[in-house]
Amino acid sequence: MEENERNGLKFVWNILPNSRTDMTKIIIPLGFHYTPLVKNENIPLLEYEPLRCRNCNSVISPLFPFSVRAKKWECPFCNIQINFPKTYSDFMTEENLPAELLPENSTVEYKLNKKESNFPVFFFLIDTSVEEDELNELKESIQLTINSLPENCKVGIITFGKIVNVIEIGNSEMAISYALNGEKKYDIEEIKELLGLTVRNTNDLNSKNFTNSILVSENKRPKFIMPVGEVSFAINSFLDDLQRDNWHKIPEHREANSVGLAILTAIGILECIARNDPSRILVFLGGPGTVGEGKIVGRELKETIRNFVDFEKGNSNTKYYKNAKNFYDNLSIKLSLNGIILDLFSCCLNQVGLYEMKNLVNNSGGYMIFTDSFSTMIFKDSLKKIFELDENENLKMNFKGKIDFNCTKNFKISGAIGHLHSIETKDQIVSEIVIGEGKTKSWLLGGIDDSSTYTFILDINDENKHYKNLIVQLLTTYIAGDLTTRLRVTTFSQKVIDLNVQNLDLIGNGFDQEAAAVLITRMGIVKNYEGEDSREVLKWIDKILIRLMTKFAKFMKGNPNSFKLSDNFNYFPQFMFYLRRSSFIQYFNESPDENTYYKTLIMYETVSNCTIMIQPLLFEYTPENPQANPVFLDLNSMKNDVVLLLDTFFYVVVWHGIDVVKWREENYQDNPEYENIKMMLEEPQEYAQNIVMERLPTPRFVSCDSGSGQERLIKCIVNPNTDSNNNVRENGFFSDDVNLKVFMDYLKKLAVSS
Repeated sequence: MEENERNGLKFVWNILPNSRTDMTKIIIPLGFHYTPLVKNENIPLLEYEPLRCRNCNSVISPLFPFSVRAKKWECPFCNIQINFPKTYSDFMTEENLPAELLPENSTVEYKLNKKESNFPVFFFLIDTSVEEDELNELKESIQLTINSLPENCKVGIITFGKIVNVIEIGNSEMAISYALNGEKKYDIEEIKELLGLTVRNTNDLNSKNFTNSILVSENKRPKFIMPVGEVSFAINSFLDDLQRDNWHKIPEHREANSVGLAILTAIGILECIARNDPSRILVFLGGPGTVGEGKIVGRELKETIRNFVDFEKGNSNTKYYKNAKNFYDNLSIKLSLNGIILDLFSCCLNQVGLYEMKNLVNNSGGYMIFTDSFSTMIFKDSLKKIFELDENENLKMNFKGKIDFNCTKNFKISGAIGHLHSIETKDQIVSEIVIGEGKTKSWLLGGIDDSSTYTFILDINDENKHYKNLIVQLLTTYIAGDLTTRLRVTTFSQKVIDLNVQNLDLIGNGFDQEAAAVLITRMGIVKNYEGEDSREVLKWIDKILIRLMTKFAKFMKGNPNSFKLSDNFNYFPQFMFYLRRSSFIQYFNESPDENTYYKTLIMYETVSNCTIMIQPLLFEYTPENPQANPVFLDLNSMKNDVVLLLDTFFYVVVWHGIDVVKWREENYQDNPEYENIKMMLEEPQEYAQNIVMERLPTPRFVSCDSGSGQERLIKCIVNPNTDSNNNVRENGFFSDDVNLKVFMDYLKKLAVSS
């Protein structure tokens, strides 16, 4: 299990049943999570081409059968034997094996002998419908970002308000703007022609047929994208002079915002100018789309932006949702197929349309940043982290990711969940049961980093039960920050057994409750995205939990007091308790945009970070022990003489008990005799700052005291205490949530009566 985690693997079940019937008996699907670019210094980098199977394209691994003496190896997926080439066979002995055949190297990375990629392209889409001070903050951040880029990186700029302005920054005399009407509907091929990137066939000049358009030669087309080193002065000058859009301001109306057309235009330009180059579109949004395709609300302020209640009641302000979502979903497919990453920066007190636009990020592997303003450190620090350089002055970002799955014929792949897009491919290992992005064994990832984690769901092929093990190989190709093309190969084997009364405990011993909690969360979100309402998802989670407890707990029928769980299952009900109350299932008091942001992150992050999102971490600091000490996520932990640190992943809160507030106000921390008080106050602040500095997106940081308004950020998370009527009334805090004890008592009662 430790080796699997070093390779970025986390399995729900570490021992697998060998039939579909048995698979249904263990309740939770056969899934695993994979972080392809997990940080592991022991993964060897091999600077030569991999040895592949000529039939299925799999790569040789220590788990594949091979013979040094016979100079052959066997592909376990095709069951064909392949001769080692002379470059291997002439030098290979039992004591001198190549790195990719050493038992400890179940994951290796190849630097492929491909021509280095062109330098990446960055397209900055700037919302000029924001207030002047917001625009100034945004311009400053963009200038700092562009000035930090390696000089060979290429950049382009589009501004949008009512008009979309495409800036030709490569003009030697001045920046030229090509204007598109934000209220008009354009075809992407029409945009290419209007911008001088393509010309139509002479036979089609009088029609609207753009299918036979011809790309204009590089020396004749406008220079919308140029290397930073050549145009840095021109870009800085343009941004210095950039003003907010004041086009036809109307009282009692929202600003005109044509973000949909701006994104469509950027994609069209990249398709023409940088089709094979690594590229990234950065969309800086300070308000909702209000004109043109992709708008989510009308301009009149009396029309409110859609909310969950509006969808439930079928209110008229939801009329834009379907068209907007379809428009952005179609764009997301274009992004994925072209390998273009898109990042969304929502920096507004109001909603901007993340609910409709989420697949732009999900399908392209981009980042979603959600905050109140372009002046916040959440925005500034997150943007800075995205463009960090490594020790060799290369960008710490990867492009054009793709992952291929292969396995032995006793199993199939039902689908994958995460920031990826299916390339529908027919194969005998592709299951007819679809979960997430299915009907394929290959997925486009777009952007990928060392936190990108994907969930794969397996199915069992009942026609091949004679296998004793499952062997899976995952091939991840991507363009690294140094512009080389890499292939990371991970191969693993899982034991397969017949399920009977004796083996049920054996399978249960291989259960990973953290991996299971993340799997259930992601599957629940997929169900919600596919149209199931949150109440139906909640019922589905409850049904799984009750059935799982009934199957694996030890109890006497009808006796809740006899209910007992093994260590492997002990925390799973607790995870489900907090999941049921979380933003991933509930949306009480949240906007669709905020809810989308939370769901987007849990579909992308590592298992350890996802478990923090489901059940946040709470640390206690006391005068007796001023170091971080984990405590129960419970209202009882909020004592008068402690400092608490709550980490929900999205925000970090440092809370001071009422006695600690008095000590601080009386300056105990400045007295050498109370060094422990000083440490108790400083340690959580330092720990919180370390989290804020390392995490992307940058979490919100709050420091608050007992009785303050911000205290609610902790109280809405912790397990409440209940009175005899199951109501919470303590220190002015009221909740109708049941607490963990009541939840567990009811669960035990249902489990033992099933």
